Amino acid sequence: MPFLPDTASELIDLIDDGQASSEKLAQIIKRDPAFVAEFCRYAKISLGADAGDLDLKAIVMRLGLRAVRALATGIAAKNVIPDSPAFNNAARMRLARSAIATGYFAKYLYARWQKLHPNSSDGLAPEEVFTVGLVSKVGTGMLAMVAPDCFARSSAYAQKAGLTISSAVAHLYKEDIDELTCEVFEAWELSDFTLQVLRNIKNPWEDETVYIPSACILYAQELTARAGLAFEEWGAHLETPPDVLLDIGMVDAEFMIVKKYIKSISEATIGADTSTKQVA
Repeated sequence: MPFLPDTASELIDLIDDGQASSEKLAQIIKRDPAFVAEFCRYAKISLGADAGDLDLKAIVMRLGLRAVRALATGIAAKNVIPDSPAFNNAARMRLARSAIATGYFAKYLYARWQKLHPNSSDGLAPEEVFTVGLVSKVGTGMLAMVAPDCFARSSAYAQKAGLTISSAVAHLYKEDIDELTCEVFEAWELSDFTLQVLRNIKNPWEDETVYIPSACILYAQELTARAGLAFEEWGAHLETPPDVLLDIGMVDAEFMIVKKYIKSISEATIGADTSTKQVA
């Protein structure tokens, strides 16, 4: 399993130890040019119009510790999959684009649900849900890294049968690819919330404590595929259960508007990521 990158690890440890201040966190982030560029890009998109011309310290203060921790985790997880014969750069870019779109769809759905339920006791930051959406497909890249033969066979079968990679792995090996993602997070000793949601995505109704975040990510994965941003180029996706749609579903007219925005920022983020890595 890959190690948690140093910058993300230091940020998370500082926050978890209760020693974090916006100044200390900003100093750590600034030491890693590639990380700071990616962090600021995601943070400013998350903050929207509120970001303005804020400097890094002000961005950290505006986000809050939980959101900073969440974004650091998501950026780290997205970048741990190396190139390999089974997973070339084009595949990495497809997975990154899909992960980013899923994260933004999940964040939009969760923020939308919060506005419709202002008296809810669920006090999660939308950035936390964004992060879980961002890392929800890490298992696909992880499989290519730790078991390239299984990935190649699953990918070929998925394309022929019109399935997602996850469904193909379940059919061929009777295993849940998402467990690879969870094992990474357990090894990194990351938040119980992330693991709860990841393990609950396929059946969000089974744990009421994370029902809405899990439902948002499940639906976000379908919306990502409908928007043409899935990792699978053959258009495979799983439909969201009807009872989940009753709680967080959107009409086609709203989807078309949101799709256009998320497609734009996903493509822009991938382009910026590529430029950053070339410069670094």
